[in-house]
Amino acid sequence: MNFRDLQLRISEFESGKIVIVGLGNPIRQDDGAGLVLLEELRKRKIVKGAKYIAAGTTPENFLGKIVAYSPQIVLFIDTVRMNAKPGSIMEIPVDEIASQGFSTHSYSIKLIEKYLRSEGIEQYIYIGIELENMGLAESLSPAVKAGINAFFQ
Repeated sequence: MNFRDLQLRISEFESGKIVIVGLGNPIRQDDGAGLVLLEELRKRKIVKGAKYIAAGTTPENFLGKIVAYSPQIVLFIDTVRMNAKPGSIMEIPVDEIASQGFSTHSYSIKLIEKYLRSEGIEQYIYIGIELENMGLAESLSPAVKAGINAFFQ
């Protein structure tokens, strides 16, 4: 997946009704990649009027804010372990989230989705970034940096 693919994927939704949520821990090296990609999408204005939320490791703290935006779709971005090449960025089908795992964190993204569905939000996209390292460091590994850069080319 790349930037153009993602733009095309979300083009069917009303621009002011898209919420993009970045997840991750910025002091655990590649675990912060979801937040980095979120910020790059914000800078490039993937869609005019989209809402951006840097939820870090506590997306449950932002549920009220997500619901208040009344989105047609919520896009979650986080690191994954899918045995792909480090830095690979891929859409993970909604029905594979529970079986494959989406996040490297302890919260259940499916539980968050279930709550949001109860609030009337029906559409979701999960973007995963294959990590390489999760050591204590505030910078991404070269492979993950390269993957994010390649996403925009």
